[in-house]
Amino acid sequence: MLLLRLLIAACFTPLARSTGTCLPNAIHPNQRKNLTNPDGESFPLNVLLHTWPSALLTSAVYETLLQEVMGYAVAINPERASLTTESYYALIGCTDFLSPSADKGCATRSHRIHMVVDSWWAGFASAYDVLKATFGSDTFPITQGDMGYSGQSALYFRSAQQEAAMREDGVAMEYFRSWNATWHSPTSYFDNIESVNKSQLGRCNSTGQFNVDQLWRDYLAFSGDLDGVVNTSGKFSAMCEDGFWWKGPACRNSDETCVPCFLDEATQGLHEVVVKIAAFNMPMAVAATLGYAYVTYPRIYKSVFFWFQPDATFLDTNPVKMIFPPFSQQEWAVGDLSSEAASLPLKKVVNFQLPSLAPDLIKFLEESTFELQNVKDMMTDLLANPSDSRHDVACRWLRTNEATWGRWIPDQSSCSPGQGMFHELQNEYVDSRSANVSMIQCRPCQAGRFSKRLLDAQGLTHVCEDCPAGKSLTVAGATACEPCARGKFKNQTGTEDCGFCLQGFYQDEQGAAECKECPNGTSTLVLGSPSASNCGCASGSIDTSEGQTICTLCPEGLNCPFMSALSTLAGASPQPGIDSPTVQEGYFSTAEEPLAMYKCGMAAHCPGGKPDSCGAGLVGIPCGDCEANMYWSAGACVQCSDWAAGMWVMSFVMICIGLIAAYYLMNSPVTGKATTLMTTTASFGMMVNMMQSVGLIGMMSISWPVEMQGLMAFARFFAFDLDGLAFACMAGSQPVGRYIASVLFFPFGVSWLYTCGCISWMTKARQWAPAKLYSTMGQFFQVGFSTMSGMAMRPYICYDHPNGQRSVSSYPNIFCGSDEHTAMVIAGSLLLAIGVIGFWVVCLYAAISIPRWSCIGDTKLVQSARFLVFRFRLDVWWYGVPLLLRGPLLALCVVLWPNTPAFQVLSAGIILLIYVSVEMRAWPWKSPLLNVIDYLVSTVLTVLLFTTAFSVPDVSSEASGFLRGFMTACMGSLFGVVGLMCALTSSALVYRAGMGSRNELSILTLGKVPASTDLANSLLKLSGDSELLEKEPLIKKLDAMGVYDLRLLQQCLDLISSEIQSLERTTSARVKASAFTAPAVRATTSSRDSSISRKTQTRHTEKEMSDMPAINSTAEPEEPEIPVRASDHDQDVQTAIV
Repeated sequence: MLLLRLLIAACFTPLARSTGTCLPNAIHPNQRKNLTNPDGESFPLNVLLHTWPSALLTSAVYETLLQEVMGYAVAINPERASLTTESYYALIGCTDFLSPSADKGCATRSHRIHMVVDSWWAGFASAYDVLKATFGSDTFPITQGDMGYSGQSALYFRSAQQEAAMREDGVAMEYFRSWNATWHSPTSYFDNIESVNKSQLGRCNSTGQFNVDQLWRDYLAFSGDLDGVVNTSGKFSAMCEDGFWWKGPACRNSDETCVPCFLDEATQGLHEVVVKIAAFNMPMAVAATLGYAYVTYPRIYKSVFFWFQPDATFLDTNPVKMIFPPFSQQEWAVGDLSSEAASLPLKKVVNFQLPSLAPDLIKFLEESTFELQNVKDMMTDLLANPSDSRHDVACRWLRTNEATWGRWIPDQSSCSPGQGMFHELQNEYVDSRSANVSMIQCRPCQAGRFSKRLLDAQGLTHVCEDCPAGKSLTVAGATACEPCARGKFKNQTGTEDCGFCLQGFYQDEQGAAECKECPNGTSTLVLGSPSASNCGCASGSIDTSEGQTICTLCPEGLNCPFMSALSTLAGASPQPGIDSPTVQEGYFSTAEEPLAMYKCGMAAHCPGGKPDSCGAGLVGIPCGDCEANMYWSAGACVQCSDWAAGMWVMSFVMICIGLIAAYYLMNSPVTGKATTLMTTTASFGMMVNMMQSVGLIGMMSISWPVEMQGLMAFARFFAFDLDGLAFACMAGSQPVGRYIASVLFFPFGVSWLYTCGCISWMTKARQWAPAKLYSTMGQFFQVGFSTMSGMAMRPYICYDHPNGQRSVSSYPNIFCGSDEHTAMVIAGSLLLAIGVIGFWVVCLYAAISIPRWSCIGDTKLVQSARFLVFRFRLDVWWYGVPLLLRGPLLALCVVLWPNTPAFQVLSAGIILLIYVSVEMRAWPWKSPLLNVIDYLVSTVLTVLLFTTAFSVPDVSSEASGFLRGFMTACMGSLFGVVGLMCALTSSALVYRAGMGSRNELSILTLGKVPASTDLANSLLKLSGDSELLEKEPLIKKLDAMGVYDLRLLQQCLDLISSEIQSLERTTSARVKASAFTAPAVRATTSSRDSSISRKTQTRHTEKEMSDMPAINSTAEPEEPEIPVRASDHDQDVQTAIV
């Protein structure tokens, strides 16, 4: 049937009348108006056409009236809808509404098609509901009344057969009872199926609905006709014996009694037809025609055909409709289709925008209706005049039926509710009808205006008026303004919508022109607050009153969202949608004083939330200790056990034994060389010292990354942080007791060693040497010096709480200034004064005195200071003294700036850089490998420290000012040093001829240069010492020297060989200075060297001469007038210790 519609539609292409007009007094095309949307866009009325004749002709009537009478510019959409559902998509705004696929282009909708008529809207209710749910009712097409006639499908036959039956037998074949084969023989007036040419029939197994399983299941359920269906593996289809015809039960056994019933190729109506045939025992056989055969076969054969009206396909045959029982909705719902099909009222449909764009057009559509005979007349006219266009046919109908359509045209100035009079020429809404009524039309009142009733001499109409202050309208076409909702206001007339009350204001009444201000400096969370209860303290402040609101800034450590109150912090329920204030993680407060915030020693100790919240079983203020008989381990408080105390007793015994063993292990003979034992012990000592430094760095007020926290916890053990080792199980749960017990460890260790020495002296066998005992005691202090420094300074490291109080960093439950803190300060001060400062002063004195002690031969004193020098080169014996200070200085960084991590990092970094520089200059360790390792360790520690800058919190304004001043000073010092260097070197050019010579200024040579005569005397004395000429003793002395002494001696030999005594050497570690002099000068030098060589040859053999540089470079002068040199002190120190 779709193909047929397209063929008929092609016979009269729907073209608008391009020349001339239809009606007298028609509005000229140049005077026709476009539609205008609120955005000011102007466009013609776009009409979509259906392809069936009734739609094309009625649409032509509407197009003519809209253009010539109502003055609208009309455009015909070039694409036409052959299905009602396609027009749905078109009016929704889908750009590809004819697409057979599921994608109709609805993602980006364009509402440019405005209306369609003769729509079978009611026949697609289910599709309508699905689309409405998908795209929303706000933008869905709107029906604007019935066309005035209905569409219906039914069985028809030509009037000639009706007349023959009535004439011959008086049978009214239009009634279904006349078709009952029991009483009548319809084949007397019709052809049978044997006479039909099957070439234009479709096969049942491949055409239309003959194979639709559900259709034939429903048919079988209704009729019980098992012979009329085929069951193939559970799938039902039509029983067509010859492959073309489905025969009704009344004629299934006799083809000559079956009247042909033709359906279109899609077999529309098949279900209805077969049910009626079976229900009323009608001798019919049903077949599907292919293509145009649907139009020709009913004309060739005396047959029945399924058709719908209004349609022009068989109109020329004057078809007769078969009459069945009236439509029964109840019967059709249960599959009984024996009654007539329902009549479907055809509709006029517009898109959702058209009512607001052209209200008079909507009124026109609502008033207009056709009778079915009107449509049949126009289709008959079209068939009689096939060369005429649809507009020609519509024009002839309009000219002869003015009385009908004249009632459809609305009064332009009679506006309906929701509309107002608009003057086209003045381009504004008017409140009265002017003399030129023809220029007035009705338009929906815009947002911000309402439609008001107006009764004047010409009748009832409506005008648009502005909404007063306090009222508004957000939609067009309303008849009354709405008061502003609570939380909104409007202080002007005519504006579209009410505005929201700003933050800090509220409005608890409707229809207000202004908002009310929140009291006492409170504010609101969002715009449009509808109640005074929405006013509260702003985010970052809290209400501390119980009655009238008083906002106070939230202290550090407290999260204060909007409308925070002391009551909700204590546990009261806040208003719905409002968050309660909470203590931040890492902070603590008590229920008695919830705003007195404490900062916890570690963030994990205080989970935050409500006041009095401690984590992991901790107690106290601020969550710094475990309960009695418990200790801190692995992030939680753990119950003490018997083994914990036992392990500490065992450890105590092992420490006592280890100190005794240290006396024997740590007092081996000292040589200039790095022995294996010395290197091993120094390596372990270096590792301990490194871990102590890391532990001291871990004391800084820095939030270490999660990956670093375990390492820092381990390193703090070397800083004598013993709480994680169940120390509380041994020393008690009180922090003061644990601290004093830790402090007493160092005096105990020294006392134990001295006691052991006294006991040994009381016995005759295996007495301890006092010098070795003192060296062991010094070694004990030296190993634990950094730990002892950090331990002594712990009571001085106090960090600030937000409430103004201060706590000891290592013991947060101890408040600085309290009695407990005083006891800790006394213990720490004694340890600092005696154990740290006192020991360092002793070491300083020893380092200064060792060269003198070695010169006077006081070996006991030198051996007592063995612990200070045995790891280092003998020419850098003093390095142990400044090395001791590294630990105390790092701890001091935390003491001086406990609340400013940035200063801690900066000062500690400067200290480490200084030590790295000194180490590079001195290269103090005996073993070269230890020097490299110590340098790398110090460098990595420095890098690690500066990396922590990324974890440093923002500094205060005071600290920021200091840092800026420090940076400025550093930059000034940098330029100052460079400027001083330039000034000194420039003055040296005037004062001296050469740079770096012995005659230069001491400030440029960084010290006094030895006199050449003194050096010459020393060399001559060495060369005349006959003891040095013996090779074997000389080799033994060289073997006893250290690596750095041997390298220094090699450098001396290179210098003598290159600049003083020319020897036969193929390589040299330096460039000769004489290589840069003129040839004549080099000759003179050569003569002098030859003279010296000849003198030497008189005293030595040729074999001895090859050893002369080594002998000269290592011999010590015997004459007392030669001053004592640093190398002499080194040798004396070595000899004294040995």
